[in-house]
Amino acid sequence: MTQGKIYKRFRYVAAKCIFDHQDQKGADSIIFKVDEVLFGRQMNWIADQINEQWVLGGIEKDPFPEQNRKMFFCKIPNGNAETLIAAVEPWIKPGSIIYTNMWR
Repeated sequence: MTQGKIYKRFRYVAAKCIFDHQDQKGADSIIFKVDEVLFGRQMNWIADQINEQWVLGGIEKDPFPEQNRKMFFCKIPNGNAETLIAAVEPWIKPGSIIYTNMWR
């Protein structure tokens, strides 16, 4: 098996694991680290971005490292605060604590 096939298989398994567990995560006093990122691609070193996609992700900051951490990823239309808050609500239960990089 080549390295490319192993990488492709890993991506498939990771994506399947994430999308098969799309329930609300967290509970009272559970801390989540949440951040957004803009993926894009440049063609021929031109500054214009093509196929831009915002992605929001979060991971549980577990005080007990031996337990499994829960995480989520979702595509969002833009990176403004209103969109991010609306995108977090279906993924994280009320009462959870959210750490982020101060959405604007």
